[in-house]
Order: sequence, then C-alpha cells, then structure tokens
Amino acid sequence: MTANFFGDLAGHSLLAATVTSRLRTDPRGASMSVIDLYASPTVRELATRLDAGLLVRQDGQVEEADPQRRSARRRLASSLQVATFGAVQLACIFALLTLTFLPVSLIYWWHGGVPSSAMVRQLALLFAFVYLGERWLLPLVVARVVGRGLVEGTHPLYGWTHLRVWIVAKAMSLSPLGNLAGSAFAPAYLRAAGARIGAECHLGSAQVALPGLVELQDRVTVGYATHLQGYDVRGGRLHLGRVRLGTGSTVAANCVLVGPCAVGPRTVLREQSSLRPGQSTGEAEAWQGSPSVRLSSVGDPVFEVMAGCEHAPRTWAPPLRARFALGLVALELTPLVALLPVVALVWWTLLSGPEIWALVVTAATGPVFVVTACLLILALRRFGLPQAPVGIHHLRSRLGVEKWFADKLLEASLLLTNSLYSTLYTAPWLRQLGAHIGPRAEVSTIANIDPDLLTIGEESFVADMASVGSATYCNGHVAFRTTTVGRRSFVGNAAFVPSGTHLGDDSLIGVGSVPPAAGVPAGSSWLGNPPIFLPRRELYENFGDEQTYRPPRRKVVARYLVEAVRITLPASLLAVSLFATLHLASIAAGAGAPWWLVAITVPGAALLSGLGVVILVALLKWALVGRYRPRVEPLWSSFVRRTELVTGVYETAAVPALLTLLTGTPMLGPLLRLYGVHVGRRTLVETTYLTEFDLVRIGDESVVGPDVSLQTHLFEDRVMKMGTVELGRRTDLGTRAVVLYDAHVGEEAQLAPLSLVMKGESLPAATRWAGIPAQPFGRTGSPP
Repeated sequence: MTANFFGDLAGHSLLAATVTSRLRTDPRGASMSVIDLYASPTVRELATRLDAGLLVRQDGQVEEADPQRRSARRRLASSLQVATFGAVQLACIFALLTLTFLPVSLIYWWHGGVPSSAMVRQLALLFAFVYLGERWLLPLVVARVVGRGLVEGTHPLYGWTHLRVWIVAKAMSLSPLGNLAGSAFAPAYLRAAGARIGAECHLGSAQVALPGLVELQDRVTVGYATHLQGYDVRGGRLHLGRVRLGTGSTVAANCVLVGPCAVGPRTVLREQSSLRPGQSTGEAEAWQGSPSVRLSSVGDPVFEVMAGCEHAPRTWAPPLRARFALGLVALELTPLVALLPVVALVWWTLLSGPEIWALVVTAATGPVFVVTACLLILALRRFGLPQAPVGIHHLRSRLGVEKWFADKLLEASLLLTNSLYSTLYTAPWLRQLGAHIGPRAEVSTIANIDPDLLTIGEESFVADMASVGSATYCNGHVAFRTTTVGRRSFVGNAAFVPSGTHLGDDSLIGVGSVPPAAGVPAGSSWLGNPPIFLPRRELYENFGDEQTYRPPRRKVVARYLVEAVRITLPASLLAVSLFATLHLASIAAGAGAPWWLVAITVPGAALLSGLGVVILVALLKWALVGRYRPRVEPLWSSFVRRTELVTGVYETAAVPALLTLLTGTPMLGPLLRLYGVHVGRRTLVETTYLTEFDLVRIGDESVVGPDVSLQTHLFEDRVMKMGTVELGRRTDLGTRAVVLYDAHVGEEAQLAPLSLVMKGESLPAATRWAGIPAQPFGRTGSPP
C-alpha cells in the first residue's frame, strides 16, 4: 500500500501509462492522467486522491475530477457527399497543375513535340517566369477571392465552406511564405493575402493557413514554426475562429494557436505551448505549456530583458530591405539552379541520342542533384551568418538579415536534400555547416539552428522533428545562446530544446517535451510541457554495444552504401516521373493534337506519373519489408536499414510526388492502403507522418489533423521498438498531436492540438483530452 510505484516497484513510463489506462475503466479513475500517478506514486496516496475526486493539473494544482464525456453524436456525411467533395478537390488540383504546366504544354505544342535546343531555351525562360509568378501571385488571389467572407462559427464537413478552407490552405502551403517568414516582407505579403497585420511585427512562421482569420496588432513577435490556425475539425464539424495577438505580445517557437483565441497585449506565450479554441490570456502575462497555464513570471531572464527593452529599432532601414530582396531572389532561384545540371545532362542526351538513353540518364541523375544542391547551399552559406554572436542583439540590423538568410538556407537543405537527414551523412553535413557533432551521434531532421552554437555529444540521438537550440525572438530583439546535448543523451521526436540549454550525459527529453528551465542533470529523464521528472524509464538492455553504439566496420560500410541509395533514389524517381510527363506531352503534340488538348494532357500525365511513383514506392516497401508487425530491433540490424530506406524514400519521393497534394481529400486514404495502412471509410486525413504503415489503424469517419504524427516506433537507447497505433471510429486528432505506439484512442474521443498519447496508453471512448502528456479536457485552469 505504501510502496512507491517507481522507486520500490521498478515502474517506468510504459507501465505508468498501462496502469493509468486500466484505472480509467473504474468510474473513480475515468479522468485520471499519467501525471496523477507521478504525483501520487503509492496505492494509498492515489486511492485517497481518486476517492476525494481531486486530480492534478499540469501546473501542480489540484481540482475536482471531470470526465468531460460527450453525449452529443456527431453529424455524419454520406458517402455520396464525401465522394462529390473529393471530385471537386481533384478538379481543383487538376486546374492547378494545368496552370503550372501551361507554358510547357504550349511550347511542346508549338514545336510539334520534337526536342530542340530552341525548345530548351524557351522552357528554361518561360517556365521559370510563370512558375515564380504563379507561386507569388496565385496564393494571394485565392486567399482574397476564395477566402473572402469566411464566417467564424461552426460549419458542416464536406460543404462549401469546408471546400473553400481547403483551397485557401492548400494555396498558402504553395506560397513563398516559407522564404518570406522572418523577413521584412512577411507582414506585407500576409496583409495582401487578407490578414490584419499591424506595424513593426516580426513573423517567423509560415504556418498561416487562413490569413483572413489572423489579426496581429502592432509590435507582435511570432517565432519559428508556430501555427496560427484559423480552423479546426472536431465532433464532425468544421470550426472557424479568429486568432488575435495583442500589441507587443510574443508567441515563441513551435506553438499552436487554434481560433477563436487571443493573446493579450505584452503577454509572452513560451515555446511549445498551445491555446485552445475559446482560450485567451490577460495583459502583460506569461503562459507556457500544452495545455498552457499562467506563470508567475516568464521564467527566462533573456526573455525578460528583451521584453523590457524599448531601444531596439522598430523599422527596417532601406539598405536592409534591399539585402532582403537580394536574399529572396537567391532563395527562390536556388531550386531552379540546383536543377540546371540535371536538365542540361538529360537534354544533351535527348538531343544527341535515342530517348531510351535519355531515360537511363534521367534515372541516374539523383546523385547529381543531391551533390549540386549541397554545393549550392554551402556556397551561399558564406552570405548568411557564419558565426552567431552570443548575447542579445537588435533584430532589425544587418545581423538580423544574415540570420534570416542562414535560417532559410538550412530550410532549403531540408527541402532539397531531405533524404540526407536521418543517415550517417547527416553529422558530416552539419559539421560542414559549423555544428559540433560528436562521434557516432545520430541526428534526424533538425532546422532553425545556429550551427556554430550547437554541440551534440558523442553517441547522442536527436529524433525526427526535434528543435534544438533555435534563436529566441522578442520585442525587436534576437538572442543567441550556446546549446549542449550531453554524451549518450536522447532528444525525442518533436521535442523542443531552447537555446542556452545544457542536457547532461545520459539524459532524456521525451516526445514533444521541453527540458526544465534550470537545465537537465546527467542521467535524468523528463516528459511534458511543463516537464515532469521521470523517476524511472523503460530500458531495453537485451542488445550489446555492437548492435547499438559501436558496430563493426562492415556494418558501418554497409549502412553507408544503403543510405547512399536512400539519399539519391528519391531524386531519381522524381526525375523519371517528370520525364514521363514530358514524354506524354511530346506524344500528344507530335500527334497533331490541338493546343487545348495538349494543355489538359500534361497535367493528367503529371498526376499519372505521380501515382506511378507512389505505387513504385509501395512495391519497394512490400519487397524489402513485407508486412510490418510489432517487434524490437537494435539500431544496427539489417531490418532497421531496410525499413529506414523505405521510410526515407516514402517521405522524399511518394509524398512530394502526389500524397502532399491529396492531404485533406478522400483520395489519400486509398493510396495509404497501398502501403498497408488500415484507413476506414469517410476519413479525413491531413497528414503524411506515417512510417510502419501496417501498424496504423484509423477508424471510420475519423479526422487526423495537419502535421499529426502516428508514431509507431521510437529509438530510445538505440533500440527500435515498434507497435500499433489504433484510432477508434469517429476520433478527432488536432494539429501536431502525437500518438505513440501501443496506444489506443477510443471511439469518438477527441485529442486537442499539440497533445501526446503515451506509449501503451488508452483513451476512453467519447472523452476529450489535451496536453503533453494527455489530460482530461478542462484541467488547465483556463476557459475550455
């Protein structure tokens, strides 16, 4: 009765989630969270708390239990309505591709489909001009015209308003806002798209799906990768709401704000925090967490200094704006320049020999593109910020421009050479950019870092989508601090490690979590936001160092070879897809078809070619891996090499070829089924973050929101542990939610944005949950 679950009984995080889930089957524990077990780790303490009807909030306070069960049944759309909605979406995608490929169609028609040097010159000039014009202007037109008059409130799914929201969000995802974010021109572009943006604002994020529902007053600061989300889907309905940020407020990096919500004047919302629909803050307050809670102070001296200093310049001087303009030109042309050697090589072959040789050369151009892109980024790197000066600096300065350009080059490397990450080639690449990476460290995707200020220790592991050491912005200032990840430490998927943090050796920061402000002692583990200390975590010690940390040379060489294929194969597949599209255009033009028929043949060919890439990658999955089943494998096993190859090619070939265009449409589900995903009927899936496909089961009429991760594996202790993720019928998962393996989300349950379902956890049916880790909805001390 008095034995400590963690200290005396050797309980760890997985067992804690399992015990909590079983206790939820008792009415007294219906609203219990894993946090409650950590706060009351003995049977007697926990029973007393549950019998008293008191549960722990994430800020450490207690309140009465409230299961927050939902009795109202959601309204359902018919299969015919969903199919009609999907058909209209497909027509919109076809129209977009028709407009994109129109210059190609007309040039091929004009030349009768016969390749020539004149055709090459015309394609190079006209396509680049039209592509850039469409990329900059089309999203503005769509946001203004299609997004005009969107009304806050509740709307039916698969209706006219839902279609308009999807069109605007898709158009904004294709805009240049990714390059503009953080620059002097980002506010003006969003104003042109319909957002209400005050003077002297800094917008470091491109995640603005509905500009017309975003309102920023003067001197607002928005950090990296923060979602200003004007819409949400839950309970079978589409909800629209305005996101309002008050004068002088700061929303730090990696936050998710879902409208209607408001941040008060001069309030600071710290990193990796969320505001739910209907939630608002007061004036001059500090908030943090998912779900966010009010703090007594900002808790970071650097934030306090920046927020209190009013001496920073408020406008960008004309010479600095000119530097931004030059940088934007370079960034917009970088993908096109990276393609030039590939295009030159393929067309030279096409003009001097048979088409079959041109196809062979096209299939072999993957390494050429990857090497060209890397060299181009390294060449432009010297115009960025070669060395970040530690301390607090004025943002609107030459340093601010150079910092923006350096950030965008890192983002460009993620876009152009994404397959390079999560491989043995990642550490040498980051070292070339200036980072200090220890021997045998494993680093996945990482962005918005200051490489020269980042140290990742020997044999550490930084998982996918983690943010480590990004600069801090507030009130016209930017702060640079050194960040250190100790030896054999682990930073979980989607975790956020602020700059200035020191992670001790053998420490762990869990999925979606942040470290404590005081730093992370060696050997300690932390989960959540605000973080909670994990007295004990699950350890898997069945494998030795040769299988996890120090493999024999032959395995290292084999991995380098396999990952070389993983890095270059996606570019080759995409190049062959484009070659097939142009070949069909040549056939149509050579057959004497009228210009309008050629113009609609090319986008149709592009869709078919993209579908071909999706099918080829699916065949690769079935050939190399077969059907995924729950299993445990060490990092250096041959199975991990095969499954990581499949995942890398899926993410960097199948997704950009077609799947990303189909997010939010009924067409995505059937294509995911090709890979083994169980997708129910009338589901709405807005994410492609899936890996071990056969282990994912999505129930009928469920909604999986943008950037949701259905995480069927983790790499703690360099051991790949895989399990199933099950979503019951009519479940709703909000933006950037994460569900770990061996977890189950019950029928009609709702998981709020930026929330985490732990491995082995089960959420009861018809309940609402929010937070990292998930807690019953309403236990945040703020309005629901």
